[in-house]
Amino acid sequence: MKKSPINEFVGGYTKPHTIFAYKRSLKLFFEAINKDPVGYFSAKNDYDVDMKTYINYIQSRAPITKKHDISTVRTFLDENGVNIKEELSKKTQKLIKLYTKKIKAITQDIVCTPKELKKILQYGTLKDRALFLFLSSTGLRIDEALKLTFDDIRFDKNPVLVDVSAPITKTSESRITFMSNEAKDCLLEWKKHRPEYLHQACTKSIKKKWKEDPHIFPFAYPTAHRMWNRLLEQSGFAERDKTTGRHRRHIHTLRKYFRIYLAPKATSDVTELLLGHQDALGNVYRDKYPESKLGEMYKRAVPDISVFEVAPDLSEVNEKLDKKDKTIEDMQMQINDLQGKYGDLLHKIVIKGK
Repeated sequence: MKKSPINEFVGGYTKPHTIFAYKRSLKLFFEAINKDPVGYFSAKNDYDVDMKTYINYIQSRAPITKKHDISTVRTFLDENGVNIKEELSKKTQKLIKLYTKKIKAITQDIVCTPKELKKILQYGTLKDRALFLFLSSTGLRIDEALKLTFDDIRFDKNPVLVDVSAPITKTSESRITFMSNEAKDCLLEWKKHRPEYLHQACTKSIKKKWKEDPHIFPFAYPTAHRMWNRLLEQSGFAERDKTTGRHRRHIHTLRKYFRIYLAPKATSDVTELLLGHQDALGNVYRDKYPESKLGEMYKRAVPDISVFEVAPDLSEVNEKLDKKDKTIEDMQMQINDLQGKYGDLLHKIVIKGK
């Protein structure tokens, strides 16, 4: 039985989200040209026509998604021995160049406020809250979070430290980050119930699951994606972009949440380091902010990134107290004024009586 060229193509990749994205693009390609991937390269095919058909087929997709899809198929053809310069017409090559040039995202993202995120997570299960509080308080990419084990978490540290090793990061450079107390409590509770979840998942899953899966969250990116979208729908925050159709509060905006609410108190430099943007800052910042300093600055911002353990808003109370203080002050001035007037009057009466 011949192996699918799609599986062979993604076989060299390790990141679940990358594999998922490549498979999606290639399945869409064969759907567009209505051909079976098995045996595709051994048969006589007009690759130029197939690529044009595919490009037309995905016209309604968002520009960045379209760019990824076309780049994936181009690389797929190239790695399977298709000479792009000879097999594809100059017109098709120009189209590929046009659609794969550097472009900006057109989806207008919305980053949740802590109150909005609280409302969303109130509809979640323990598993949901554990994952999404973890993401929003650590700034981790979803792919990074799904590869962590409990051995990577230092619960004995204050704040709790997350050790992100080089093999699982997007930049292939190790780093540390931290998590909030509420994320810690939820994660420890999830740890108690995780074996039961994994047992049930292994029983119900069509695909073979490993009962001894060591990952904190023993599921793949598509599952996490569905979990988040379900909470958006249930909580009434499933607003979609009119152009792309994507959720405006998609799962990756939790990383933006971390950046926005951490930076004011922890500084932009520290936030960038925790997000894994060290290359942009340089080694000088890594030396400037050792682990203890990073933890100290992270703790300053914990109240701002927390969702359920939010400090009460006392602004209205303080405003009322200020008004009362002003009223008391005015009354005291009036009393002093009256005391002065009556004092003078009493003094005159005493003098007159003498």
